[in-house]
Amino acid sequence: MSHLVLIVDDEPDIHTATELSLKRMRFQDQKVELKSVTSGAFAVDFVKAYPETAVILMDVVMEDQQAGLNAIHQIRETLENQMVRILLRTGQPGQAPEKAVIDNYDIDGYLSKAEMTQTKLYSAVRSALKSFIELQALQRHRDALTYLNQSLLTLHQSQSLDESLQRLVEIASSLAPSPLTLLYLETPPTDDTDQNNQSHLYFHGPDDCSTDQLEQSSHDLLKHLGQEPQLLQNLPAAYADGYLVPLNLLGDAGQGFIYAQNADQNDFLMQTLPILAAHAALAVRL
Repeated sequence: MSHLVLIVDDEPDIHTATELSLKRMRFQDQKVELKSVTSGAFAVDFVKAYPETAVILMDVVMEDQQAGLNAIHQIRETLENQMVRILLRTGQPGQAPEKAVIDNYDIDGYLSKAEMTQTKLYSAVRSALKSFIELQALQRHRDALTYLNQSLLTLHQSQSLDESLQRLVEIASSLAPSPLTLLYLETPPTDDTDQNNQSHLYFHGPDDCSTDQLEQSSHDLLKHLGQEPQLLQNLPAAYADGYLVPLNLLGDAGQGFIYAQNADQNDFLMQTLPILAAHAALAVRL
């Protein structure tokens, strides 16, 4: 993985100087990959082909006097790419006065070539990359919350406990992609002749992982958890290389947990999975 930075300028020397300034740049342990085009039209084509572009260093005057500004408008409005950070660079401030450009175009920085140093350029690109990463994280959170809200509605539509629990583990896996997402639930005996709780085990993993592997990993986890019963009394909690949240159905109808292996234990995940489990406690019926 790398951060894609696009240099847009019709002067070869500007490309050379920019590449020298940024060639060793890394951000959050990922390298910065530099790409170059020589016109505003080419910049629009590039972003259309690579919407994941993180930062654009955009010249103003290229194939015409407003080429850079027109390209910005197309990227923001026609391509509807609000994520990429755009730093406008100009050697002719009169063609694009700073205040007017800031007021009328969705840019993230205004850089004068005459005043530009390697340090200023490096700092500006680094700040833009930080902003881009933060926006990506925010968008992921929004997407996850939207998915969570829509998915929870489907739990009410399920016709059986089996369908509900299978759907629940799939939702959890989508919220926290991992090598193993496990749902374990114990429910009371179905009749007076059976004195033992019923165990329900569901798991989900990547397509390239076999069902046998996932099942074996699930049973290994259950075995280890059986040796630490006190842990299940203090959920949610980090466990081994994953995260555990309690799953307790309404009215003592069932008790268990959801486990996401190798899940990124960030604040968002630690809030989202418990929300899922809490809603499921009300939605799932025996």
